[in-house]
Amino acid sequence: AKVTGVDLAPRMIEQAREHHPGIDFVVANAETLPFADNTFDSALTNFSIHHFAEPDKPCREVCRVLQPGGRFVFAGPIEQFGFGAFIEGLTTHHTMEELPHGPIYLDATRKDYADLVKNAGFRNYDVDIRQLTLRLESLDALLETGWGMCELGKLPQATQDKIRKTTIDKAAPYKTDSGYEFPDRVVFGVATK
Repeated sequence: AKVTGVDLAPRMIEQAREHHPGIDFVVANAETLPFADNTFDSALTNFSIHHFAEPDKPCREVCRVLQPGGRFVFAGPIEQFGFGAFIEGLTTHHTMEELPHGPIYLDATRKDYADLVKNAGFRNYDVDIRQLTLRLESLDALLETGWGMCELGKLPQATQDKIRKTTIDKAAPYKTDSGYEFPDRVVFGVATK
């Protein structure tokens, strides 16, 4: 297969090129893809639709650049106990507004995603909800991701400490001998143009 990767952030494209020199990567906005109509056989987005402010726009763009019969495969969060522990810590001591997200987020339903691809112009689609256990050796990566996404390092240290403690407390029921196991639920979908 000939693969083309797309990301809005130039630094992410640089890292992708370093790790995968045989793949073509393009800095582009998913709302205005720099490709001709009917270019690709398939498109994949993994855990990103829920971050778009207007998710219908990138979905319409994916439909536009797919060939007739092309498939759009996507996955995203529906119910996250792992990252949900961080969200509880954040909302208990700060605000959800700090977390970048669009109108489709953790409270989205299977129907929300089905409507999204249907309204984007896909003729057939199958959207399913599945459990996908998130296994972590520690909470370090989860906390680091949350801190970076929300720039929590700018908050007073006392607020940061409270968010960290609440996150750890909320994650405690999922602790195992080898780390943590979170029974997250995700949406998986395949839509055909």
